[in-house]
Amino acid sequence: MGIRVAHNLVSSNILDFIELSPDYSILEITALDKWINKTLRELKLPSRYGLNVMAIKRGENINVSPYADDIILKDDILVVVGSTDDIEKIEQSVGD
Repeated sequence: MGIRVAHNLVSSNILDFIELSPDYSILEITALDKWINKTLRELKLPSRYGLNVMAIKRGENINVSPYADDIILKDDILVVVGSTDDIEKIEQSVGD
């Protein structure tokens, strides 16, 4: 509980945090302004942040296992998985 509260306080973009193990976590994050209207390929989240997008939530719909050419829209929620260190990198970026 304490970990989740700490992570949610970092930014309003971070909606949920689930610790899978001490080393890996899942994060739900609303699309950052700089991500909107870009494809997952353009965002390069795996190489920039070490994060893999597991799903994109758009309203009532969820796109599980999105393709590299899927475009991120305003208000999309990305469900990403990564190492704890990589999750911290994205949290710091969101705070900027």
